[in-house]
Amino acid sequence: MDQQDLKKALKQAQDMQEGLLKVQEELSSRVLEASSEDGIVDVTMSAQGDFKSLKINHNLLSIKYPNLEDACPIIEKATLNAIKRATEMATDLTKAKLKLISEGMGLAES
Repeated sequence: MDQQDLKKALKQAQDMQEGLLKVQEELSSRVLEASSEDGIVDVTMSAQGDFKSLKINHNLLSIKYPNLEDACPIIEKATLNAIKRATEMATDLTKAKLKLISEGMGLAES
């Protein structure tokens, strides 16, 4: 590897590092919202997985399940479902951002 190739490789590494820092900053400020399939639970989180809020739609819950004892397993399932959806959204967003960086560096998968 000659000096010119080494400079080029170092520049690419520096550009990639800068790109990764930008993506990390963007992901930390990006807020994602997801709901359970039945709409009973809403979750808000950052794209880095920092959960911000969890809301239960009491009106919808009370209509579907007037007995609180019957509602508890539904709330638990809906909460996990909403968290899973939000996590999947964050993962997909992260992958998309990292793919853009790797493509920009000529490192995209074939």
